[in-house]
Amino acid sequence: MFYNKCAHYLLECVGRYFAISGFDADEPIVIFEDRNHTFDTLIRYIGKIKENPQHENATYLRKFNPFGFVTRQKSEEVLLKFADLAAYSTYQCVNKIASNFRIPEPRYLMEISKRFGCDSNGIILGTGIKCIHNLEALHADEDIKRLLLSLRATLPTRN
Repeated sequence: MFYNKCAHYLLECVGRYFAISGFDADEPIVIFEDRNHTFDTLIRYIGKIKENPQHENATYLRKFNPFGFVTRQKSEEVLLKFADLAAYSTYQCVNKIASNFRIPEPRYLMEISKRFGCDSNGIILGTGIKCIHNLEALHADEDIKRLLLSLRATLPTRN
């Protein structure tokens, strides 16, 4: 269920990004990593939310056809490696485990943040990075909070 909820949040963010960026593709292809997960449950879950959105952000799911979701191995779809890199870099900003001496590592995120989704002002937080439920709920160090608030991405250009 946690995986499905995270996928739900991710799709809302992508749908919102499409809306604010003017990407009007007919129906985006959504590829998940083929793993030990029941994707039928995910498809039904997203379909239910799409049919009966309870939160305004759920309206961003209208762009997606859950029955069109596909799964691939990382060896079959190179972009899945980039998704892992983005997830890893954001997680390391708040990862305070003993093996890293309880020191979060924002360098990876800083290096790739220019490529994240952003709003019309280049602000990543809230568009390319979603805090669940807000920045304070992360319990991140103050310097990490300031970093997240300051991150800017390169605005997409339309040809």
